[in-house]
Amino acid sequence: MEKWSKIRVMIIKILLDDEGVSGRVLAKKLDKKQSNLNNLIKELIEEHIIYRGPQRISTKPTEEYIHIRRGREKHPEYRETPYFIERNIETLNKILSIMEREADSKFKADERRIYILRSKYVQNLKAEYPEEIDALLKQKVGLSIINTNEWTNIWD
Repeated sequence: MEKWSKIRVMIIKILLDDEGVSGRVLAKKLDKKQSNLNNLIKELIEEHIIYRGPQRISTKPTEEYIHIRRGREKHPEYRETPYFIERNIETLNKILSIMEREADSKFKADERRIYILRSKYVQNLKAEYPEEIDALLKQKVGLSIINTNEWTNIWD
């Protein structure tokens, strides 16, 4: 398997909130230009790790968006396309494997697993597939999880 870039790992981390995140918000959180993320997002979609959700009214605050263009005010309710992590067991298995493989140490791998397991994404997936998720987690995670509440620098 190819090595994942830190940016790809961070995109997955951001999407674990399971709320849907637009390309604009991803770029802002990663301190990158949106155009620089387009190829990464496309690759993640082609690998069936993330998908484009249905368009929605932008979550960007209205006062930030309104601006004058050629003497006319632009409409603040523009549409955006949110991205989500694919909702299936195979994708969760891939994510757990990638996060473990890309961690610099055993400690960071365990901390990342804890973060993933506590995410809204896993909680929602567990509601849909309780037995399958429990079996996967017992197989992948086992007893190697470190009990900690400290989440400092686990994504570096």
